[in-house]
Amino acid sequence: MIQAIGAALQLSQTISYLLHDAKKFLYQAESVDRESASFTPFSVALGKMVVQLYQVLLQALNTESLTPLIVQILKCFNILIPATPFHRLKSGIITKLVEKIRKLIHHWDATVKLHAFRVMGYIISITDITPEIMTCIGVERLTVRTENIHRKYLEDVGNEEDYEESVEVEADAEEVTEQKGSVNELGEKRMAWILEDLLSCISAGKERQRAPQVLEIHTECLTLLAAMSAHIGIMLGHLKPIAQAIRAGLESDASAIVVNSAKALDFIAHSITQYFLNASTVKATGELEDALMLWTVTLPAVTEHLQGTVTNVKVICCDALSNIGGHVYEKLPRDKQFLILSLLHGNTSNNETIVRASACRALSVLAQFPSLRDDLVFLENTAEMVTDLIPMGDELGRMKAAWALGNITDIHHLKSDSPFDRLRDDLLEKMLRTAVAACDDQYKVRCNIVRAIGNLLYLIREDLLVQESWQELVGKVIECLVVNARDVKFMKVRWNACYAMGNMMRNICFYTEAAQRRLNWQTLIFPALCELVVNNPNFKVRINATVALASVPQRDGYGQHFASIWSALILALEHAVNLTDFNEYKHRDNLMDQLCLTLAHFIICTQTTDLVAMQQELLPHVEVTRENWSRVANRILPERATPLLLAAQKLKNFAEEKLTPDQQLASNFLASCFISPVEYA
Repeated sequence: MIQAIGAALQLSQTISYLLHDAKKFLYQAESVDRESASFTPFSVALGKMVVQLYQVLLQALNTESLTPLIVQILKCFNILIPATPFHRLKSGIITKLVEKIRKLIHHWDATVKLHAFRVMGYIISITDITPEIMTCIGVERLTVRTENIHRKYLEDVGNEEDYEESVEVEADAEEVTEQKGSVNELGEKRMAWILEDLLSCISAGKERQRAPQVLEIHTECLTLLAAMSAHIGIMLGHLKPIAQAIRAGLESDASAIVVNSAKALDFIAHSITQYFLNASTVKATGELEDALMLWTVTLPAVTEHLQGTVTNVKVICCDALSNIGGHVYEKLPRDKQFLILSLLHGNTSNNETIVRASACRALSVLAQFPSLRDDLVFLENTAEMVTDLIPMGDELGRMKAAWALGNITDIHHLKSDSPFDRLRDDLLEKMLRTAVAACDDQYKVRCNIVRAIGNLLYLIREDLLVQESWQELVGKVIECLVVNARDVKFMKVRWNACYAMGNMMRNICFYTEAAQRRLNWQTLIFPALCELVVNNPNFKVRINATVALASVPQRDGYGQHFASIWSALILALEHAVNLTDFNEYKHRDNLMDQLCLTLAHFIICTQTTDLVAMQQELLPHVEVTRENWSRVANRILPERATPLLLAAQKLKNFAEEKLTPDQQLASNFLASCFISPVEYA
């Protein structure tokens, strides 16, 4: 008997090991409704294997009574579930598994209970959610971006899967009506069974926290509660008991409970904010009142920790306050708003750099709220604190400070039209010098620094550009942008650098004769952008470079580079259909659309003296260009088609002007290629 148990344990451990190395391989599995008698695709055969594996493990789970074997089988499920493409497999797998896990959550053995909760965590963290999974866990509506929540749960339980793309999932209207209750009927909605079991377990754990196993289960429940926040429909209507559970955890003596309670608050606050932002209106008064209740209950405990000394808890609490959201913050009593601002300002002078950076990041988010974004003193103070933090601390702290700088400069960029909301000249100079120095930092810091640089260059005034010290500084800044757009391997830095150059070129002060002569910025920027548009392997970089080239408001801004940029855009449109990396396929149509819009912008800016050169550059590529232009003109949305219409009309209008024979020929040639979308209808 003992030998049989040992063999079963070794077998289940072997399965776990094999599954761990085969996760990416298993994600190719799929099921089909009707199989071909002559040929079975590999993916279908793999799908049958995965379904059979679930059936065998579930059967073992149903028949086994020994605790070590049950735990090992649950560990197998922990590895198998994240690797399973449930949306491509036949339904029925999850329903039977959840029925069994629901029983094991109430198992007498604490280890079994812990791993049962962990399995439910993986099920809840499935990104490609199916109607079957929605029914099993009681999901009514998914309208928040779930990337960070899913990734964080997987990291907390030791899985290193990396989700690179965020997933936004919405339940079908007919499926929603099948669920119990309605998000809009908060007072009548019944609590989902998994949430009820979680809160019950957390409540029971408060009484027996000193037992190590109970502490571990309590921690796992809080981690699972954070993962559940991706499905905000489960929680709306029940935020008061959730808030009470979180507050009790924040007041616990166990540090693990405190940390995970703070994380749960952070994730839930983020999901609620995203839900309100995605909704066109707050559909029920009760939803906002429910969200207010979350903070009314938990804010005293958060206040206590922000005035405490535990660094990691203070960081998480700052992050949680950054996710409070404008809808909730603006409804808080004035004294609570001042309390939040005071707590965050107090932590900007903390001894730990990471705490200071987190507090500044939170303030830069709050600065976007209506009651604060018009307070110039608050904005300048926040900007100055963030600027001071960027050269200091570890990489994570600098990343947060750089993100905060990008965020706070976004606000100043939007408010730049008002002469009363200008940044002080000394602060603007300080921010630019700090940003230039940070351009040699780690890539994750740089990507936000270059975004901030673009916003700051947009704020430069003409009276500053005539000063020699400012000319020298701006010249260095432009060189930094070009280097980061052209030479850096990290693609996010490149596309943010392109975005920043586009922002700079929207500032009309850079087109004065003095600025162009002394800075000579066109010679640096335009060749770099042309190189990216034509040859960069990443289509998002190409798109941002193309957008930047269309940021110049008038023909004079392109100067002598007009023909070379036109040639690069024609060549880029031809190259856009050539895929060297299939991952770029999803961005191809967007790239072609943007290239055509930028070509239309160039046509609108065209002067009669440009026509012959444009014809010569177009002639070798005319067939491909005409085909791609017509494809875009046929599919582009009407609200985006205006530049294409104006471009076609501009070419027709040349017929009314006095042109040389060569210019007339070139005008007709261009008009035959760039046809109005109306003519394709």
